[in-house]
Amino acid sequence: MLWYTPILWQLMKAEIRDIEDLADLGKTMGLCPYYASRQAMKPTEVPFPNQSELIKIVTLPYPLLLQQSTRESLGIDLTGHIVIIDEAHNIIDAISALHSATITQSQILLAKQQLEIYLGKFTTRLSGRNKQFIKQILALLRRLDEVLTEKQGSAGQISAAEVLGGGGTGGLDQVNFYKVEKYLRTSGLARKVDGYSTHVKSVENSSSTTANTPVLMTLQSFLGALNNPRREGRIFYSKQSDGMQFRYLLLDVSVIFSDIVKSARAVVLAGGTMSPLDSYINALLPDIPKDKLRIHSFPHIIPAENLCVSTLSRGPSGRELVFDFSRRDDKSMMEELGRAIIGLAGLVKQGGIVIFVPSYGYLDNLFSAWQTTILPKLQAKRKVVSPSKMDVNIRYSANLKVPPPSTTQSVTTPQPSNKTPPPSSSVSSPVNSPKA
Repeated sequence: MLWYTPILWQLMKAEIRDIEDLADLGKTMGLCPYYASRQAMKPTEVPFPNQSELIKIVTLPYPLLLQQSTRESLGIDLTGHIVIIDEAHNIIDAISALHSATITQSQILLAKQQLEIYLGKFTTRLSGRNKQFIKQILALLRRLDEVLTEKQGSAGQISAAEVLGGGGTGGLDQVNFYKVEKYLRTSGLARKVDGYSTHVKSVENSSSTTANTPVLMTLQSFLGALNNPRREGRIFYSKQSDGMQFRYLLLDVSVIFSDIVKSARAVVLAGGTMSPLDSYINALLPDIPKDKLRIHSFPHIIPAENLCVSTLSRGPSGRELVFDFSRRDDKSMMEELGRAIIGLAGLVKQGGIVIFVPSYGYLDNLFSAWQTTILPKLQAKRKVVSPSKMDVNIRYSANLKVPPPSTTQSVTTPQPSNKTPPPSSSVSSPVNSPKA
């Protein structure tokens, strides 16, 4: 059986096709489009001038790009490639969060307990190397618990040397923490220990809760953070509601970002709220010569005279409008918002009014609360169009030329045509954002 032929993958490269087009092409030729598409991504047999292979576009979230260990495990090599980071105003916080770590005393004690049970059960099956690493991890856990017990009830800063200094536990002076962290990362010990602990609890019918993330993975993250040079971050200990904890905070994100910059052919930072740019350049690119930077900033597509930004803090009755998570489902708060919208509908004489809400679920909650009070008054002033999530699915299905799912809607709303973009696109203004 032929899975693919050179003709199929050459046809795939002849024009831009989406996944449905590739499937149709494969069905027409009676060949497998999956294996043909994989072959099409390899270097071409007859290369284009000055180009030996197709351009590849890979999209991935921040965590997969910004952590070197994750890139290595996924086989992502940035060498010679162009890296484009959208929403780059979040990049500093994202790097800091990814490379900071917290471990509590309760997690330390739980990891120690689980690891001791695991070692006792499988000590005859484990190799000498594995037993050596497990004993080193246990010594490290005892040391962390010892330090937090000494600092009980207080808060402050501590150095990695003090944390890992051995103290009264002994044995830590012979521990290579880089090798221990690598062992935790590559051996799968965290999953094995967590899996066995879950099994033991199920046999014993224990009702104790199990953490979503194995506690040894938390230790691995904290140990990886400790292996950073001191100038990049600080270690703090503090008392929380559930006990003492260590927290490593990364302060210098440029060290992490410089690995990406040095490897890639070019890095494009694109964002809409990156001004002033100097703060991003100083935080991310302090060692890059100024002549290597290209800054492009574009004005808003809407003329300044057509734009007015203001906040509405109180409704018509004088009640403060507060829509945090705990109060946004308050029916009286919803009705106050509705009365404010009715007032705006009377003030705006020309054009329409577009209202954004956090989710389709919250939109349904608003309409339920307004059904007998706000909506009749609002409909008397304006035509109310409320695209639901199903409307978006219908339009998407129509664009793909597949039948939409059948549903029954409780409220009949005008059906947008296929040419109407989704709600977020129909009202949002494209912004050519500043780039660094």
